[in-house]
Amino acid sequence: MNVFISVSLVLMIHLYGVGAYPSGAPQTHEVCRDMEPNMSGHNSTGPQKGTSPYNITVSPNKITSADQELTVTITGTNGTTFRGFLLQARRVPTPGTFGPTVIAVVGAFSDMLPKDTKHVNCNSKPKGALTHSARLGGGNGVNSLSVKWKPDSTGGNIKFWLTTVQVRQIYWIRELSSVVEIQIQPSSNNTTPGSPSSSTTIYITLMPLLLALVAQLLLQRTN
Repeated sequence: MNVFISVSLVLMIHLYGVGAYPSGAPQTHEVCRDMEPNMSGHNSTGPQKGTSPYNITVSPNKITSADQELTVTITGTNGTTFRGFLLQARRVPTPGTFGPTVIAVVGAFSDMLPKDTKHVNCNSKPKGALTHSARLGGGNGVNSLSVKWKPDSTGGNIKFWLTTVQVRQIYWIRELSSVVEIQIQPSSNNTTPGSPSSSTTIYITLMPLLLALVAQLLLQRTN
């Protein structure tokens, strides 16, 4: 009986590890901060140490309006596929800062999401990160995936951070994109502070003519 119970427990643990979080990264502070799978089956071997076979491309690489979207594309080199991922944007740290704990998640991903993906609430931003909602490609993985992203109303350079899962025990964490410039321009307004508006300028210009007309009418009434 004891042998049967032991074998059953081992089998249950193994099955749990295989199926752990097939619906994407959980919405926890640790996962949003570290971007590292934290479950049996994943962290038994730890992340890969070599160069990731996945590239992050961003287009355009500069934004000047809070209404402007950019496209983020994850692509595997030489046809390499991935089954899961976690993607977010963070501000480029100031000199002297280090590590994932010092940078806040910024911006929001579009509601127009690729198949089998979903938003993750990170840093109190309901659309601040993106992950898989099921194993991509029906479990076979995908080679490429593109998503839309919009900045916050404030400026500042950012980078996209990516964790990819090729298979259960082969994954890369915190891969970085190139720098994206976010330079939000103020709304266009031709009136400089302290200068009269166009309507005021017109009023001032027409005032002498109006006064002359009123004076002429008064003279006609008195004659």
